[in-house]
Amino acid sequence: DAILNKISSLAHSKVEHGNMKMDRLTDRLTPFTHQILTNERHRLQMLEQRLASVDPQRVLERGYSLTLHKGKTVKNILHLSAGDQLETRFIDGIVRSTIEQISPQTKQ
Repeated sequence: DAILNKISSLAHSKVEHGNMKMDRLTDRLTPFTHQILTNERHRLQMLEQRLASVDPQRVLERGYSLTLHKGKTVKNILHLSAGDQLETRFIDGIVRSTIEQISPQTKQ
């Protein structure tokens, strides 16, 4: 009986010690996880702001227009020809036009 009581007491002591250790680790881990979540929320907000700044609708709101040829954004005139149909989008509507002449910009 004495040996069983000793084993039981030691096992109980080890479990208690383990529980205390887990509680201490949990107490240390909780603020750490809150900090990580706060940092990640902030990072997500920054990414959302960057994404919003390049949203085509926001670009139009700032006074720019968006010109499309065959549904794709026109970035330069290299792939355009006289007679091509263009669609230019503004904040308040769309203009469809036909290219009459292309005049490449010369470097000065």
